[in-house]
Formats: sequence, structure tokens, C-alpha cells
Amino acid sequence: MNGSNVSGVNFTATGQTFSISGNLFATGANASVALSGSATSSTTADASGNYTFTGLINGTHTVTPSKSGVIFTPTSQNATVSGSDVSGVNFTAEAQSFSISGNVSATGASAAVAISGSATGSTTADASRNYTFIGLSNGTYTLTPSKSGVTFNPKSQNATVNGSNVSGVNFHCGIVDCGLGNRRQHFQRRNHRKYHNRNAGLFHCFCK
Repeated sequence: MNGSNVSGVNFTATGQTFSISGNLFATGANASVALSGSATSSTTADASGNYTFTGLINGTHTVTPSKSGVIFTPTSQNATVSGSDVSGVNFTAEAQSFSISGNVSATGASAAVAISGSATGSTTADASRNYTFIGLSNGTYTLTPSKSGVTFNPKSQNATVNGSNVSGVNFHCGIVDCGLGNRRQHFQRRNHRKYHNRNAGLFHCFCK
């Protein structure tokens, strides 16, 4: 100050902002994360499942992650900003799994059923001819039953898992071998039962 007033000593005021951050684990990599409440926004978790929202003012916010084929626990969390950053808003992420099931007809009890495509494996049809594959992720699979002396119609089927279980992937017997000694006949007809006497031999053929 030198004999005169001094003016224009001004300051710029900027509201202080904070952040909310957390982790979704590796399974949650690239998941979408939504923010609602005192502010609304969205971001994408990085390859390690980390996410951050910045530029937030004091208030209560809700964080909700989402990713196709993944279940997050909890489904959402509240985070209250009160003069400082909030970290550690974490979620566990588990890959969602589904099943494919069906029936392989009356002659298919104990038939082997193979699965290929997005996953490979095999199972055995139970006494009621039912089969189930569990723990499957989204994708397209091919089911192929097999049993000695029996062919199935169709020989294989595709099934696409897309966010839900797939049931009713059924097969019918196409041909059943039947015979006595060295004699064998083939009956190719669904829902067919025939008894055939030939040279004193009794042939029992079943196809349901």
C-alpha cells in the first residue's frame, strides 16, 4: 500500500469435489457401473475390475454394477461423500451359469450324452431317460446322444444358452435293433411296438 487504496484483490472459488472408487474383481472386468442419488453418471471398470467416479459433491450415492452373465453381490451399495473421497466400495462377481436338459426317449436309459461347442463334456441319461448339463455359460452347444444298438432322431441338436436355462432338448429313437440268435430286424418308426414270430424265434422290438 502506497498512499492509495488497493482494489481488485480477487479470488476464484471452486467447489471441492471428491471421488467414489472400488473393485469388482477380475470377473467384473469391463462391467458397466452406474451411479445414482446425489449425482448420476456411469463408467466402465478396467481390465482388473477397478472403477472410479470423480467430481462428486457431498451427498449419498448408489453404485450399481452390471455385466451380462455375471452376478454381483450385493447388487448395489450406497456410499456417502462427506468432505473426503470414498474408496473400497467393492463387489464380488460370480460368473452366472445355466443348464441344458432333455430326454432321450424310452430306449435311451443309460445312454451317453456328449456336449461340445462353448464347452465340452459328457453325462449319462438316468433311468427315466433324462439328462442335464449344469454350470454352462452363455454360448452355443451341440448335444449328441449315443447307445449301442440305438440310433437317435435327430442325431444331434444345437442349443443356445443366452441368460437362462435351456430345457426340452429331446431325442427320439430312430432305429432299434432287435433279434434272437443271429437274426436281427430293424424297425424304423416312432411309437412302434411289434412282436414278430419267425422260425420259432420271438423278436421283441420297442421304440417309443
